[in-house]
Amino acid sequence: MPRRSSRDTAPGAPRGRSPRRHREDPRRRAPRPAPRPPRALPPLVVTRKGPAPAPGQCDIVFRDSQVCLVDKGPGLLTVKTDVGNPPTVMGHLRHRLKGAHDQVFPVHRLDRDTSGVLVVARTRHALGTLVEELRRRDFERVYLALCSGRPPGAGTIRSHLGTVGRDLRMRTLDDGEGQLAVTHFRLVEQAGEVALVALKLETGRRNQIRVHLAELGFPLLGEQQYAAGRTDLIARQALHSHRLAITHPSTGQRVVAVSPLPEDMQRAWRVAGGKHGPVVGDGFPIPGGGGRVFELGNPGATPGP
Repeated sequence: MPRRSSRDTAPGAPRGRSPRRHREDPRRRAPRPAPRPPRALPPLVVTRKGPAPAPGQCDIVFRDSQVCLVDKGPGLLTVKTDVGNPPTVMGHLRHRLKGAHDQVFPVHRLDRDTSGVLVVARTRHALGTLVEELRRRDFERVYLALCSGRPPGAGTIRSHLGTVGRDLRMRTLDDGEGQLAVTHFRLVEQAGEVALVALKLETGRRNQIRVHLAELGFPLLGEQQYAAGRTDLIARQALHSHRLAITHPSTGQRVVAVSPLPEDMQRAWRVAGGKHGPVVGDGFPIPGGGGRVFELGNPGATPGP
């Protein structure tokens, strides 16, 4: 038998042995499939069950470790002011959520006499995420209002709101002053000289809906600060935060809270002659870029009474 030359041996292989030929598994060369994107969670819709909170009270309609969705009755501040020590939403929540790690942070506010849903953060992470979401205008905030007169069927109200001097009431200022405020609206039903209107906030300035409707010529029933509104049907401003949709700060799920119209506004609507139930769901289109635009401060764009 002929002797094997060292040249017949592959480098690195032991002398006297034939080199092994490794055949690569073709499955190893195949690209790995891209990971599947996480399945989007369906929206979580929570609706108040039972009667609306009494004046000065509030109910929790949804809560977890990150957020609380609260249904507020009229006559209750969201946070305390510098005057006295009135009851507040935050005070009610701190009393109910007793625990070593329980804390609550306001994300936005409702006026004292405005009823309906708002969101409160339970961690600083949730607070930062929700405030940024609010800044990006990703909140969906739909209100129901009873106002005097016969407003147009739909439209968008735009103005720059601010205060003058020591007067803390908001008002439309000249161009270049104040903060841009945009409110979309649609007429739900007309009953004589009272209208049920659905409004969607694009921005969230203080008293924005109240100022916009008053300056447009259709003040809220019960409005006393920005107009001499009717008080024979309801004793407070007839404004209700009906629907609030947020993206959950941890799960990314869309959470929607719905608060039916409270009894005092339902009663005022029935007395005025309203017939249909004021339900505004996903299918109720409120203009958000189409329809007539009313630029307050520009007389040519304001409808006549």
